[in-house]
Amino acid sequence: MGGLSGKHLHFGIYWRQVEINFRCKPSFRESGSRNIREPAMVRHHWVHRRRQEGKCKQCGKGFQQKFAFHSKDIVAISCSWCKQAYHNKVSCFMLQQIEEACPIGAHAALIVPPTWIIRVRRQSSMKSSKKKKRTSFKRKSSKKGAEEGRQWKPFLIRPIPSPLMKPLLVFVNPRSGGNQGTKIMQSFMWYLNPRQVFDLSQGGPQEGLELYRRVHNLQILACGGDGTVGWILSCLDELAINPQPPVAVLPLGTGNDLARTLNWGGGYTDEPLSKILSHVEDGTVVQLDRWNLQVEPNHSAGAEPDEQQTDKLPLDVFNNYFSLGFDAHVTLEFHESREANPEKFNSRFRNKMFYAGTAFSDFLMGSSKDLSKHIRVVVSSCQSNCQSFAKLAAQEVDLKQKNEDADMLIQVVGIETEKVSKEKAIADEEEQKEAAIAVVVSGRQRDCEEDLEKAANAAGRSGLGPCIPPGPSVPR
Repeated sequence: MGGLSGKHLHFGIYWRQVEINFRCKPSFRESGSRNIREPAMVRHHWVHRRRQEGKCKQCGKGFQQKFAFHSKDIVAISCSWCKQAYHNKVSCFMLQQIEEACPIGAHAALIVPPTWIIRVRRQSSMKSSKKKKRTSFKRKSSKKGAEEGRQWKPFLIRPIPSPLMKPLLVFVNPRSGGNQGTKIMQSFMWYLNPRQVFDLSQGGPQEGLELYRRVHNLQILACGGDGTVGWILSCLDELAINPQPPVAVLPLGTGNDLARTLNWGGGYTDEPLSKILSHVEDGTVVQLDRWNLQVEPNHSAGAEPDEQQTDKLPLDVFNNYFSLGFDAHVTLEFHESREANPEKFNSRFRNKMFYAGTAFSDFLMGSSKDLSKHIRVVVSSCQSNCQSFAKLAAQEVDLKQKNEDADMLIQVVGIETEKVSKEKAIADEEEQKEAAIAVVVSGRQRDCEEDLEKAANAAGRSGLGPCIPPGPSVPR
């Protein structure tokens, strides 16, 4: 009776595993009635890997790295959900593990399970039995059919509410911060469900927000600059999602002022995304002040021939600041240049250099030099102009100088007081030392007197007479 050696047995199971597990990562389930009735369980999704970090979950040993680029040897079997990894050996990985339930891993609270997402198949409005033969090749248009096409959605969400779940939606702007978004988006799809990661260049954030609007404890991660965050917040306002989900920021923009304010840093520097996901899950929710902006046309002013006019602003809410004139013109030029040639803005340093160059050229042109003369500011129903703000600024500088002088005076007085206090402390310390010495001397003097008294008493008992202490010498 013949048998298989260990080597042949290993390769036999290896080829069988390839046949069983070579499939795409399941990110949803079908809408059939049979699939709906099945228990909502997520199974492991095993994939073969030629390179693997960490250690085997079974034996605890590290994985042998294949440095040859042409090598096709599989060193590990890993689950794309929970990231558990095993050696590609019978002693470490067993076939019964293929159908086991998956715990989804360290970020289970943030991951949208594929059992929540159901794909809806599009049904034809006409049955095949009622189809009529077409006598014309003209395309028939139907307003009702077009409306139904716009309302039809390929997926729907059926969440299972749980206080432990904090599903995360990730919106990535691939054009922000030197085009880092593409790489980051692929990494997030590996850590999370690909159906919860959205590319903002493919339709914006509204589709994803509408799909997940009824999910409990929803969270959002905006990967981009301040404009990306403002875009997402404006869509949340339009959809009127209640309660509004908290928004975290992964700073990929050039300035990233909002990210700095919320302590997310001034820019993404290739930190591990797993660490960032942990920060999002454990982060503290704070309130953010936002302002509505109302713009009314000035009908008395004549429009310039080359001026593009619009009756409605694309955004009427601002988060950090609102600017006009010089700053706004530089920002607009940067935005339009990046939209026209995104391949030239693939570096955060280049973006800042473009800002500096544009600002310098606009400053030399002086297009916004006298803008303050044409602005009237109304604060709490009190009208003013920019020149009054200049006076307030001068008064503020004068007051600041006076405060600094007063601080210097207080500081000098404080230093002198501190010197006197130190000298008094030294004197007190010397006085305490003298008192201690006096106590010691007094004790020793008392001991001497007691010894003399004892000696005198002893001399009296022995018949030597009283002891007279020696006095000063007297000459004869």
